[in-house]
Amino acid sequence: MMTRPRLYIVFGLPYSGKSTLVRQLIRQRGCAVIDIDAINTVRGVGIARATIAPEDWAISFATAKAQLDAALAAGESVVYDGHVWSRAQREDFRAVASAAGANITFIYLDVPESVARERWQANRRTAQRFDVPDNLFAQAIALMEPPDEEERVLRYDGSQSVAAWVAKLPWL
Repeated sequence: MMTRPRLYIVFGLPYSGKSTLVRQLIRQRGCAVIDIDAINTVRGVGIARATIAPEDWAISFATAKAQLDAALAAGESVVYDGHVWSRAQREDFRAVASAAGANITFIYLDVPESVARERWQANRRTAQRFDVPDNLFAQAIALMEPPDEEERVLRYDGSQSVAAWVAKLPWL
């Protein structure tokens, strides 16, 4: 019997550690990755802190959705590294996984806003990764709906190493 593909949705505030956790999922679980920031870079939008127009976001999200559908249809497990701030967006991903016959795991990086802000400002000094413009950071803060008890979500709080935490995830 073929194993159902799994869709991992990693979400949290900017600078909460999503990309670090995604890299561990890829390394340890062998997942394909769909990264909205990489899609924007390939498309040439948002370069050098340029504002991304709503229509460009729509194209990037449509591209991500097409890549996601194709990977799941091919039986690949996928980790999605993108903007998933609202419960409605998480419901949309549940529908995508269900339609593809895939299992789904949500991982919320439960990092306080103050810590995310400190990392964001530190990155502006070190430029270790792409910067998040002020307006997008503010938008993420405004739109983030942390999961409640009703949602089936795993929480990573940074109290142990990402590699150790991912290694302990069940192979559902």
